[in-house]
Amino acid sequence: MNILKAIRKVFMGGEESIETGRGKNKQPKFVIKDSKDNKFYFLLISPNGKVLVQSETYNSKQSAYVGIAAVQNYGTTENIVDETV
Repeated sequence: MNILKAIRKVFMGGEESIETGRGKNKQPKFVIKDSKDNKFYFLLISPNGKVLVQSETYNSKQSAYVGIAAVQNYGTTENIVDETV
């Protein structure tokens, strides 16, 4: 599901998770949650149910969707910077 369709679905009363894949195979998924202070954040959940990424908090659900789109767009980079040295 592309991000624009997902945004429309949520704002039209749809579900709160975006499945990233099709078919019977389990795929990673993004899940949007609301925090105790009425802000939103998302998780990237692995096929085995483990949290891979937890985002910062956003003031709106729409901003959380924009954050997901950024991860989908830029998350495929092969650049790794190790700043521990």
